Amino acid sequence: MQRLPGKDNLQAHWNRFTDAEKLNIHTQLRGFVEELRAILPPQSPAICSVLGGPVRDYRLCTDGPHGPYADEAEMNCQLRLGVPFDDIRRAFGNGPPQRAEDIIESHSRRHPPRLHGQRPCPAQYHS
Repeated sequence: MQRLPGKDNLQAHWNRFTDAEKLNIHTQLRGFVEELRAILPPQSPAICSVLGGPVRDYRLCTDGPHGPYADEAEMNCQLRLGVPFDDIRRAFGNGPPQRAEDIIESHSRRHPPRLHGQRPCPAQYHS
C-alpha cells in the first residue's frame, strides 16, 4: 500500500465524491479489510505485531512498543500494572472482566479521519 499525496482526509471530502467515486473507494477499502482479515493468526495465542514483534498501541501504554505478549493474560497483567488478578478488587475496585476473546486483526488506523485521498480519487491499491 502506498500513501497518496495530499493532506486532507477522506472524510473531509466524502460528500463531494460522485457515487462512482464512492463505490470505487468502498471497493478498494473492502479489499484492504479482506486482505487484513485473511492474515493468519500466530499458531500460539501470542499478541504481537504481524511480524511477531512488539506492538505499539497508545491505549495500552504511551512510552513505546511493548510485548510481544505470550497470551492475553500476560497483556492484561501489563494493563493491570503488574497487579495479580486475585488482587484487582483490592487495588482497582471491581476491575475489568476477565474472559478470553477471539483475537482478530482490527487495525485502528482505518478510522475515517486517517484515510487520505485526493479529488478526483484515482487511487489504486499497489501491494
